[in-house]
Amino acid sequence: MGTRREVPTTVAFARVHQLEQLFIVAMLLATLAVVVASHYVSNFITRPLLQLTWAAEKVSAGDLDTQIHHTRRPDEVGRLAVSFARMRHAIREKIQLIQQQNQTLEANISTIKAQNQELQLANTLKDEFLATTSHELRTPLHGMMGIADAMIDGANGPISRDHQYQLSIIVNSGQRLAKLVDDLLDYHKMRYGQLELEQYPVDINAITQLVLSLAKHLKKDKPLEIINQLTDSPVWVYADPQRLEQVMYNLLGNAIKFTDAGKIVISADTIDDRIRVQVVDTGKGIPAEQLSRVFEPLAQAVSGHYHYQHGAGLGLSISRQLIELMGGQLYVSSQPHVGTTFSFTLDKAPQTPSLAAERLQPAPVPEQTNILDVNALSPIHDETSAPSPSPQAENGLHILVVDDEPTNQQILTCFLHIEGYQVSTASDGRTAIERVIAMPPDLVLLDVLMPGMSGFEVCEQLRAHFDHATLPIIMLTALNQPDDRVYGFKVGANDYLSKPFDKRELAARIATHLTASQAEQRRQENQRLEQALEQSAQQQASLLETQSWLISQLSLAPEPMLGISVMAKFDSLMSPQPPCLSVIKRRLNVCMATHS
Repeated sequence: MGTRREVPTTVAFARVHQLEQLFIVAMLLATLAVVVASHYVSNFITRPLLQLTWAAEKVSAGDLDTQIHHTRRPDEVGRLAVSFARMRHAIREKIQLIQQQNQTLEANISTIKAQNQELQLANTLKDEFLATTSHELRTPLHGMMGIADAMIDGANGPISRDHQYQLSIIVNSGQRLAKLVDDLLDYHKMRYGQLELEQYPVDINAITQLVLSLAKHLKKDKPLEIINQLTDSPVWVYADPQRLEQVMYNLLGNAIKFTDAGKIVISADTIDDRIRVQVVDTGKGIPAEQLSRVFEPLAQAVSGHYHYQHGAGLGLSISRQLIELMGGQLYVSSQPHVGTTFSFTLDKAPQTPSLAAERLQPAPVPEQTNILDVNALSPIHDETSAPSPSPQAENGLHILVVDDEPTNQQILTCFLHIEGYQVSTASDGRTAIERVIAMPPDLVLLDVLMPGMSGFEVCEQLRAHFDHATLPIIMLTALNQPDDRVYGFKVGANDYLSKPFDKRELAARIATHLTASQAEQRRQENQRLEQALEQSAQQQASLLETQSWLISQLSLAPEPMLGISVMAKFDSLMSPQPPCLSVIKRRLNVCMATHS
């Protein structure tokens, strides 16, 4: 049996302990290597990303000069860095472009501010100039109108009816200009808040009666019926009497101007504690697209190009501002070809006005007012109304004057009579066309800016019936732009003369066109005569051939005396003015019967 030897445990497990220590060291070394490797890998991947993140934060803060690393790496991080660098470059360019545009915009804003200041200064100077000029115009206007009124009243002795008519035109023209001056002054005062009102209880019925009396001359010869539906009892409102009268006159005058025939109705009713006044007409109406502009300064409602209405376009604008200053409102409603309604509201006043208000009530208008009716003195719209034509004008050439302004008609009529022409007039395009077609004149003087139908349209329609030689047309108008002239010649005008014109130039142009028209008519007549002579020569040649044939036939006859008789009869056919062919044939038949 073998012997058993005992070994201490420390010796027996010494090898195991060595292996354990070796394993622990190996594990520690492996862990350290993993940690080092992971740290290196982490730095290799995350550091560039962190750097790009920091660069992005700086760029977002406005630092576009930050350096971007790792743009040369071939992996995804390198491509991300390149894309980020391109984005930074694009942002830099956009920001630089925006800065340049901002600089340009700031420069433009500075220029616009300077121009606005210049425009405001120019506008102020313009308004001051208009106000000063308007004030300066009042004195000579009133002097001119006063002298003309005095002469009409016979201050320097009796004058003829023609002279009264001429002076009445001066007065009416002065009144129109004075109203325009007053409108300009009112517009200037309201624009700068300088218009002062004195409001008291006012009887609007009395104001309406006054305005109706003052506006009688505006109707002229229009078939208009003006109906006042206000009751006889007073209707009291808080207003400035003078300004309320101005508003009523503007609204009524506007209704008369745009209504050729029909009715104009003035009425008033009560709405709560306010009085509403309405002026309703049956005129042509206002297009819907222009309703929003009727209260704008210098605006007028028209239906097309070159359709003109008198006035500066300030009346409605001033009326609306006056009503608003008096605490009311002015409205408009309209339907084309049906009519227009203007209505305004004012605060109702107590039934018993104060004594101060009574003093401001309008005084009754006498029957004989200083407003002269031109048509009452001489109805210029009638062709026979021209004042005393000269004896040579009764046998002169006929000229038709087409103008809606009676003053222009009278001036041209007097001037043309002195030049020796017969003159008739027309106040609108349709009347002119009817008169020309019924009795064509030798020449037409045609205005362009007329209500209803413009001169261009009239000329175009006349050219459908008459050529340039048969009916010369000279346009007389205030439109002096090249496009207007070109369009005038395009629609068929022979000549175009801008107002104001020199009378000697007009006389020379009229004489030139009449001479050219007569020469062209003589040329056409000569051409017709030449054609008639040519036809006559052809007939004579045909007759000569017939004569030769008859002579050849009669020379073969047994009785030469009969041939002589036949020749004598046939020679009678060859007179300087040969008869018609039927007579020739009849005579030849007689000759042949006699010969047989």
